[in-house]
Amino acid sequence: MSIRNLDSVYGAEANPTGDPIGGGAGYRRVVRQGDHAVANAEEFLAALKQAKPGQVVYVAPDAKIDLSGHVGIQIPAGVTLAGNRGADGSPGPLLYNGKMPAGADFLSAGENARVTGLRIKGPDCNIEEINYDVVPRSGVKAIVARGPGVEVDNCEIANFHHSGVLVQNRNAHIHHCFIHDVHAYPVGTGGGAHWSTLIEANIIHWIWHCVAGHGHPGDGYEARYNLIIRRQTPKSWAENYTSHAWDVHNYRPASTAKPRRLIAGDRISIHHNTMQNTGPTSRSGLFRGVPREFAVVYNNWFSESNPEMGVRQVEPKGNVWVYNNVYGPEKALIPVGEDTTARVLFRRPAPPTENPEKVSGEFALDFEVSVLPGLQVKRVAVEVGGRELYAAARAPHAGEVVVNTRELANGIQELVVVVEDSRGVVSRQAVTLSVEN
Repeated sequence: MSIRNLDSVYGAEANPTGDPIGGGAGYRRVVRQGDHAVANAEEFLAALKQAKPGQVVYVAPDAKIDLSGHVGIQIPAGVTLAGNRGADGSPGPLLYNGKMPAGADFLSAGENARVTGLRIKGPDCNIEEINYDVVPRSGVKAIVARGPGVEVDNCEIANFHHSGVLVQNRNAHIHHCFIHDVHAYPVGTGGGAHWSTLIEANIIHWIWHCVAGHGHPGDGYEARYNLIIRRQTPKSWAENYTSHAWDVHNYRPASTAKPRRLIAGDRISIHHNTMQNTGPTSRSGLFRGVPREFAVVYNNWFSESNPEMGVRQVEPKGNVWVYNNVYGPEKALIPVGEDTTARVLFRRPAPPTENPEKVSGEFALDFEVSVLPGLQVKRVAVEVGGRELYAAARAPHAGEVVVNTRELANGIQELVVVVEDSRGVVSRQAVTLSVEN
């Protein structure tokens, strides 16, 4: 099935990768040999120190390597750490760590490193056994993608509190993995992550979130062809504890600035995923701010029949399109989601950050407005310092609206673009200016 004919396909069954969702048996890119063959902890640690870019550290198929107490293990730039998960039905060799200090990383991947075909097990309990009053949150993470271009594929990752894979750079690719019994964030994007992160064809079990974005400028992810399964929450939690699967946080420095600005990364794309629920009713996703560019959510199969339990956005709403998703076992199609809003993309002034842009004299505005095809723009207004500078049934052309800062008081001012679409739904995107006349 090609990418070109997926408009009428919903959920992960659209998977066009040619490999099974979650990896394992049938996965085609299995590594079967390497430059450094290892079968125990001593060989494993030595090989990673010796390996050069382009080389493979190959873990023996039947190996079970105890790395307890070893944390921050470096996978050098350009090195592949591999096992044979999926080959002839093999579960893959096991790397496990039964003792990690709070907040530690197990594996740290450098630029263009690859981790493939392994079982990676941490020190934390299975989901159903969680009781943080007895065993506190550990905050430990399985793999941290510190360099750009990290690939994690065909792995089974389990029993870590904080993250199965935490992305902290650009162009990460997490695909065809089975991630389960990770308490908080099976996949997360942290500081330094980029919207080029691709999360593809994984099976992910979750109770808190399945994927969580940090929300900083430049952050985001694309998630496609994943099977996302909501597990029953542990007995130590409230019986009907609810959370949401797809998550983008608001960027904390901007949310604590004055005026408060809720920024939810730059670009988020969530499409052709299947959500299943074996636990309490839960929202499919939540954007905790306004993306600086866009978020699109389409052709997913959400487990809940009520569209209000799909992907939503906090106030103020903007730059989100939720469309062409199906809901519940009946696969009820909702062509346009309630939280679909107009997009506003700032060019001048620049998109919002936690720091106000310094302006003086006159400057011409340049921003783009767009709505989901099938909708129309009804009204666009521009407000500066609480005063309306422009209002019309279309967006102004670049340079058509000029802000004269001499008409504004020195100090912090807010520029807001308000767009109403043909349904009467209003979106707002704002930037903070520092007027210095």
